[in-house]
Amino acid sequence: MPPDTTPEKPVVIVGGGWAGLSAAIHLAHQGRAVTLIEAAGQSGGRARTVMFGELPVDNGQHIALGAYHHLLELLDIIGLHESLVFSRLPLSLNIMGDAGSVTLKASRLPAPFHLLGALLCARGLTATDKGRTLFNWFRLIGADTRHDMTVTELLHGTGQPERVSHFLWIPLCIAALNTHPDTACACLFQRVLKDTFMRQRKSSDLLLPCHDMGKVLPQPALDWLTRHNVKILTRERVIGLQLNQNEITGIITSRQTLPAEQVVLATNAWSAAQLIESIPGLSRLHKNLLQFDYESITTVFLRYAKAVMLDPVMQGYADRFTQWVFDRRITGQPEMIAAVISADSRYSNMDKDELVKTVIDDIKTVSKLPNEPTDSLVVRERRATFSATPKMERLRPTNTTALNGLLLAGDYTQTGYPATLEGAVMSGRQAADEIQKLAVRTD
Repeated sequence: MPPDTTPEKPVVIVGGGWAGLSAAIHLAHQGRAVTLIEAAGQSGGRARTVMFGELPVDNGQHIALGAYHHLLELLDIIGLHESLVFSRLPLSLNIMGDAGSVTLKASRLPAPFHLLGALLCARGLTATDKGRTLFNWFRLIGADTRHDMTVTELLHGTGQPERVSHFLWIPLCIAALNTHPDTACACLFQRVLKDTFMRQRKSSDLLLPCHDMGKVLPQPALDWLTRHNVKILTRERVIGLQLNQNEITGIITSRQTLPAEQVVLATNAWSAAQLIESIPGLSRLHKNLLQFDYESITTVFLRYAKAVMLDPVMQGYADRFTQWVFDRRITGQPEMIAAVISADSRYSNMDKDELVKTVIDDIKTVSKLPNEPTDSLVVRERRATFSATPKMERLRPTNTTALNGLLLAGDYTQTGYPATLEGAVMSGRQAADEIQKLAVRTD
């Protein structure tokens, strides 16, 4: 009998965001045949490059943490050293408000003593605030949270001082979960705190991109995938899934039908819901995906005639519409500031001129910049992340589905993390691992 020369059907990944790129890289690294399909003309999803005149910026000011082990592992796989795309800075927080400011810098002690030392030496906190925070730290991260407990309830229940919550825990909650603490899921917040402050000292380091986001992962990932014979299709939209009874056999695009061994939907939740709407057996998943709520992020880029030189380069505002301000000199753009407003949908629809004026007034009030910006760019992501609430945590699906061969990847899946770069990369890895497990069982 002649050998079987039937070409191997690929794993088809729908979506070229960070979850899809992660799944494609891990599968190709395992030697699987992969086809990656992206409806847009560029990869990156909700962490991509946009243009501000002739300058590349991003669709939001993204940062990473030293705790993002899956992201750093992915960079290592494609041969991209962290130092080429990120500037690693020891944790330093300077958060200013109407009642003064709080400055906290991580010490050189091993975790978690580097944080405890930082709290002990923090400027802007009373001795009583420091003592209560240190005494209650392990209660904060170790409390047995109810499935419906919010971050506000967690902070109150573990005796966190009001000033520490106002200047530290609440800003960190909004930054990490993009959800107000009154509705944010306590267990997700605890996971971020544990991974950031309890593992290794370097886990709390801030990783600020050296370049626009396209050069951080999407373009290097596509280059690596091309070298590893991954078929990449762009500007091609998937409009349907091809089935044989309870098994997926391929996908239907606007141009063609492609056979598939497995399919990974690495899209956002609402796009995945559209593709599975008519599939028998997935009605519950479809219903859950439609129930997702979302939070916006608005980023205002301000361009100045001269270098700005904020000190420190990342500043938090506790009592302003603007929440975080970044000096973009680390990205090679010293004449630019990025101001971020998270978890507040009011500003996603505000008139551009009014929004820019509000941000400029906030920065001038707090940072005393002598110059007026010469230009501005407003980037609004109205569905930047899912709302990290207890309700959403119960709705998050696993990577596998009831349809054989169909998997999900995306930061909204069950990663135990909020909607971050790490969560997206983690979900892609999990989907790839599920496919590898299936291959091992088949063999």
